[in-house]
Amino acid sequence: MAIGLDLETDSIKAADISGKDKSLDNYKIIHLDLGEDLKTRLKNGLKKMFSAHLANKRLVNIGVGGPSVVVRYPTLPKMPREELAGAMKFELEQHIPFKKDEVEYDFQVLEEFSPDSKTMKIALAAVKKELIEEKIKTISEAGLKISTIDTNSTALINAFTNSNPAGKGEAAALINIGSEISNINVLKGKEPFLSRDIQFGRLTIIDLLAKDKNDCSLNEANNLLQTEGQREEILELARETLESLINEIRLSFSYYERQFGETISKIYLSGGITALLQSFFQEHLGVPVLSWNPTLNLKVNTNLKDIEADTGKLAVAIGLALCE
Repeated sequence: MAIGLDLETDSIKAADISGKDKSLDNYKIIHLDLGEDLKTRLKNGLKKMFSAHLANKRLVNIGVGGPSVVVRYPTLPKMPREELAGAMKFELEQHIPFKKDEVEYDFQVLEEFSPDSKTMKIALAAVKKELIEEKIKTISEAGLKISTIDTNSTALINAFTNSNPAGKGEAAALINIGSEISNINVLKGKEPFLSRDIQFGRLTIIDLLAKDKNDCSLNEANNLLQTEGQREEILELARETLESLINEIRLSFSYYERQFGETISKIYLSGGITALLQSFFQEHLGVPVLSWNPTLNLKVNTNLKDIEADTGKLAVAIGLALCE
């Protein structure tokens, strides 16, 4: 199986999963130097990752997210596969806010979630070509080969449904806070209903900290973000920005509730600043907010002694490694 490679602007995470028993053989997290330009830091991070830690691995699955990525879940009348390809071009125009010639797109029939024998539920993803080309260039320049390009939404859902923390029939939100993008998914049991990316991440707060601390470096601000004793100060500093994020999450919840007549019962939170935001989210959204472990139902290598502290950061990388 290919390495699941989660490329972010402040870190690179890799998960190496093998076999039918889904054995997590290895994982690595590389923190990037925020003082370097993005191209340089990714180049140096990948070199370090694959020369020192995963030297014999070259095949990777990567994810894409952000404003250049759209995921939708339309329901269509049942039709043969050859007709479906043509129908999806029409669905693109209905659901995707980009011109068709600007994107690469793919779709999958979600057989187990189709409402009845006459209809079928589809997962439709469209990604701007320039983003895909940029990712391919970064990976190929590092001497790696891409097996699969998926969306971070799909990867997150893969990891979540594999670990299976949600109750059957429970309407839950799955939120991952990345470096620059927060990913929101709404699922009922294992069935996806909504996937959305929002421009907010760890670097949003790091930038605020750097400016507040008399223009300290981004690396120094990142260290402050990881300091437990700074929690209340950081939340107060970022309150306005966090409240904007909360409003965007509420909009997503309201859309789901209007469309499907159900309320979100729980939020499952992942990402590098889960501990910072968990109680803040719960207080402002009025819904239980839980952390979750994407390594559940994986056979974890016993040599990975420190993984417990890192599990919340690995959701996307693990989900990408699970992509078939």
